[in-house]
Amino acid sequence: MDNQIKAAIIGAGGIATVAHAPAWTANREAVITAVCDINREKAERFAEKYGIAEIYTDYRELLEKADIDVVDICTPNLYHSEIAV
Repeated sequence: MDNQIKAAIIGAGGIATVAHAPAWTANREAVITAVCDINREKAERFAEKYGIAEIYTDYRELLEKADIDVVDICTPNLYHSEIAV
C-alpha cells in the first residue's frame, strides 16, 4: 500500500457503489482508504463491502484527518462545488 494512491470517497450511494468504487478497486495502483457519507449505516456497509478502514459522516473531518492523496466526490451534483471548494 505504500506505493498506492490513497483515495477517499465522499458519498456512498449509487454512483459510488456501481461505478467509482469498482474502478478504484480494479486499479492495482490505488486503494480506497476512507469513505464518508452523512448516513453512517450506509458508509459502514460500503466500507465493509470494499474493505475500507476509515469511516466518516462529515467530509470536513475526513479531509482533516484521513491520510489520502485524492478525493472522489460521489455525492449528488448540487453538493459537488461545496465539497470541492
